[in-house]
Amino acid sequence: MTKISRIYIAIIVALFGGLFCFSTPADLKAADGGSQRLIQDAHRGIIEAQYTLGHLYFRGFLEVEKDWRRSVFWLEQAARGGHHDAPFDLGMLYLNMGNRDKTLYWLRYAAEANHMDAAYFLGLALAEQNPRESAEFLKQSADAGHREAGEKYREICLATPALCQ
Repeated sequence: MTKISRIYIAIIVALFGGLFCFSTPADLKAADGGSQRLIQDAHRGIIEAQYTLGHLYFRGFLEVEKDWRRSVFWLEQAARGGHHDAPFDLGMLYLNMGNRDKTLYWLRYAAEANHMDAAYFLGLALAEQNPRESAEFLKQSADAGHREAGEKYREICLATPALCQ
């Protein structure tokens, strides 16, 4: 793992208040000279930098001010570049903003890339609109090891067995 990758991981851990806080914001500033290196790397197409920068803009961290539009832009760049978690994060971001169409788009994008949490939430979101597709995504998530998806899928299969055949 490169020094830059470790810095990006430390930033994400600090942003989300992980159980193991490897660095403080002051340590991160000292480690990479602030956010400028991260911004440069994101512009150069480094997917992990794009993903991290999207979260920095969402939260406002280091010298990066909160900016929802830039957050979405960088998370979309990371998602389209192949970052596994970025499409799911975008789906959840849009879910919290009440944009159902974009929520479903990004959750589907992530679920089709085998993101088990995205498949779970997409299954829940589609329950009324398309019960069969809902069951398929819940099964996909359950098969990947998602406990809550497995429980929900079993409930659906007991209530409406035809959806699970």
